[in-house]
Amino acid sequence: MAIRVLKYGGSSLANTDFIKSIAAQIKKDKAAGDEIVLVVSAMGSSTNELIDKAASISRHPDRRELDMLISTGERVSMSLMSMALNDIGVKAISFTGSQAGILTTNSHTGANIIEVKAFRVKEALEQGKVVVLAGFQGVCPETKEITTLGRGGTDTTAVAMADFLNAGTCEMYKDVDGVFNADPKLYDKAKKMNQLSYNQLLSMCEAGAKVVHPKAVKLAKEKGIKLLVKKAHDENSAGSLISANSHASQQAFALNHSPCVYEFQWLNKNSESNDHIHSELQKHLLAWNFPDLQILDIYQDKDQQKFLLRGTDSNLDFFVRALADDSKIKLLRSDLSELSLSFSTPQNLQDTKFVGLYRYRKSALDHYFVIERNYTQNIIDKHLIQYLN
Repeated sequence: MAIRVLKYGGSSLANTDFIKSIAAQIKKDKAAGDEIVLVVSAMGSSTNELIDKAASISRHPDRRELDMLISTGERVSMSLMSMALNDIGVKAISFTGSQAGILTTNSHTGANIIEVKAFRVKEALEQGKVVVLAGFQGVCPETKEITTLGRGGTDTTAVAMADFLNAGTCEMYKDVDGVFNADPKLYDKAKKMNQLSYNQLLSMCEAGAKVVHPKAVKLAKEKGIKLLVKKAHDENSAGSLISANSHASQQAFALNHSPCVYEFQWLNKNSESNDHIHSELQKHLLAWNFPDLQILDIYQDKDQQKFLLRGTDSNLDFFVRALADDSKIKLLRSDLSELSLSFSTPQNLQDTKFVGLYRYRKSALDHYFVIERNYTQNIIDKHLIQYLN
């Protein structure tokens, strides 16, 4: 009898019909003798909607209260999924992260898992129940406060649970059939990679791919948990396997897209080093708890010092609101995005000149294009498509 840990993302749970569809598939799997733990995200875009509501109330929402708010999204999903399973004759029970023994640091909206004590999960499995676990959240054992794990936290929850239960593999169900060398929504001829190594997937995800959160990939590599990325609502999905012994054969193995990049100016009468600016920005991000924002670049533009931040629109908007009283930082642009082309072996792209290009940086393995958002598809179709074929 195999223990299976299955993670379902928000798009796979976007409505109640999707939830019923997953429940029907779980009934078949359970009948085959599997012990099943479902780790669920919030439905659709509900987390963003909750963050927007918080932003409409407060420019600086208390992080503890923000965790109390946004952790409800996964609770809705887990409850509805458990109801759907019980309704079709499958015994199921739902647990929040705290009920399941997901113990974390005390960093609100960006906590890290420090230990898993999922004894209630084991007990429920022994009773023949399907366990439905709210991802993205846990509890700090010192303060007894609810915490959330930041963007992609449900992925990390699922991998941590697979490790605790010795499942060996963690199945990630998405709205695409595995890992592709480009976002199929941007490039309709993207090729699926049947196998990848942890390092290959990690490189893609750190460059902006939304397949699996980088923290989850790192944890899977550390614990030796295989990842199987498959398409939800598709019984015939073969998916993509990620493990230590897997390797992608494609030469240009990833075109990634980060749709939200903001440009800022660092205001100071005296010029400061990039290292100093980077250090000061990191202090801001840590103090205000923006773990999902990444510093893309710091550079000199004529007599101005500028920097680029990558993240979600919601968190970038929060950052801008928090800066309202900061005299050192000024928002310049919020209409940029990023494309990155990553290679498995060193490549040297020809000098790239195209309409919409804002910044271009390259190394032997990675090329980053910061562009005006409206030109994303044009640049892929006219300039980068040759490296994907």
